[in-house]
Amino acid sequence: MQSFYDEFENRNVGLAAISTDLLVDAERMEVMAGAEFPILADTSEDVSKSYGVFNLLGDGVAAPATFVIRPDGGVVWGYVGINIGDRVPTQAILEMLDVVLGVEVGRRTLNHLSVPTH
Repeated sequence: MQSFYDEFENRNVGLAAISTDLLVDAERMEVMAGAEFPILADTSEDVSKSYGVFNLLGDGVAAPATFVIRPDGGVVWGYVGINIGDRVPTQAILEMLDVVLGVEVGRRTLNHLSVPTH
């Protein structure tokens, strides 16, 4: 995500990662990744549970997931991985943002985006 951070900023959207790790581990991850966006610690698992992604894979942590969230908190789009390595490519997230934000993307529709499906 960090390598595409400018692309998110150019779209005037915020970016955050949330982990069920301890705060010290989330902070370490942020430094190691050189992240310009926050990596937040959901140590109580409340956020992960509220989005329905906690322990879906039976491993006691949140499943990999990506959500596009409006300023009012509503989820515009989401994807939940079916295994630990199942993550949406950053380019697909940017394409989805273009659709959500109404940016001209040619004749592409949601069905033609390169977003993985289960």
